[in-house]
Amino acid sequence: MNDETPKQEKRLYKRITLYLYKIGVSPQVKGFSCLREAVRICYDSGASRGILTKKIYKETARNLDSTIVRVERNIRHAVDSLDDKEKLKKINGLVGYEVLTEYEKPTSGMIIYLLAEQIITDMTEE
Repeated sequence: MNDETPKQEKRLYKRITLYLYKIGVSPQVKGFSCLREAVRICYDSGASRGILTKKIYKETARNLDSTIVRVERNIRHAVDSLDDKEKLKKINGLVGYEVLTEYEKPTSGMIIYLLAEQIITDMTEE
């Protein structure tokens, strides 16, 4: 999946940004760009859950000229902004089934993985 042209890369970033908007992450939220980059890296890696802290945060920090600790904190901040019932409904609606109940708090890894999986599904259907 890494052999994307600049046009495909731009399309991917637009799709990730659209999904972040749909689930209620505002671009003004600290961590929006970190979350978007982490989803892109997860998508490029085939959406493997086991690589979150080992690869995704490290690569995101490198790409955004930051540290792993800052990236993790900023992504957590963006995900914490989703902690209300309406936004959780949007996440469930995006993936088409109930991933989270109203009593569950989404984790950073869950959001990154779900978005990357949804984009992989959408891109293969096109």
